[in-house]
Amino acid sequence: MTTTTLIEDAPLPGMPDLPDLWAVHIEGPDELVPFLDKADAEKFVDFLDGLDGEATRRRAENKGHTVFFNAKLIPWPYSREAFAEALREASEL
Repeated sequence: MTTTTLIEDAPLPGMPDLPDLWAVHIEGPDELVPFLDKADAEKFVDFLDGLDGEATRRRAENKGHTVFFNAKLIPWPYSREAFAEALREASEL
């Protein structure tokens, strides 16, 4: 059985000492996007919700195929090390 390490109390070197780390979970592609700031994560959820609404409108107008997804703000569910790695990967995109 595999276990997942949850957020630990000790800060990583070079990482801010933050009690809460955030992610936007995008269901559909099942993607986690890390955020240091909850307000920024909330803005990203609102942005994605707007894209999903626009895609729905276009599909209705054009009778085309649309990929639906759901984005929601969640606390980062893994270790601080995994958060730091996800931030590094996201910055390389």
